[in-house]
Amino acid sequence: MPFEASEDIASHVELRLHREEILSIALFWLLGAVLLAQVLSRYVLNAPLGWTEEVARYQLILITFTGAAMGFRKHTHISFTYFQLRLPPAIRKFTQRLVLLTNVLILLFLFVSSVIIAMKIRVHEMSALSLSFSYLYGLIGVTLLICLFRAVQQLLSPPSIQPCTTSAD
Repeated sequence: MPFEASEDIASHVELRLHREEILSIALFWLLGAVLLAQVLSRYVLNAPLGWTEEVARYQLILITFTGAAMGFRKHTHISFTYFQLRLPPAIRKFTQRLVLLTNVLILLFLFVSSVIIAMKIRVHEMSALSLSFSYLYGLIGVTLLICLFRAVQQLLSPPSIQPCTTSAD
């Protein structure tokens, strides 16, 4: 055995969380607290809080975008590479770079759009809270900026698609 039964298992496990993961975990626990407050106020106190559903919805949106940033960092986004894997290495590298560049351009467009929207809707307030929608779109812009940073990192890193090694080749 690599460690004795009396040793602490945690000392053998390296847990390195990145900013996206820390933000996602914090938002997730905050979402749990908001939903718990909603359930307790509605069913135990019989006096539902009006803001909890709206805040939970916005937290889910932010968790989605922070999860997208984690997907870019870990290279785990869904992709269709069946044909790309069967291309010659030079063309495979070119198509991968083209896809990564397209990702960067789309994320850049989404980031700029979120900033423009946030600036245009400063006077509009959320229905249950007395906050401007600009805050939500600003936070979405921050998460898109994190996605953009991770996508640029992917674009600048060496290609990761490996050639097909099936027995049919």
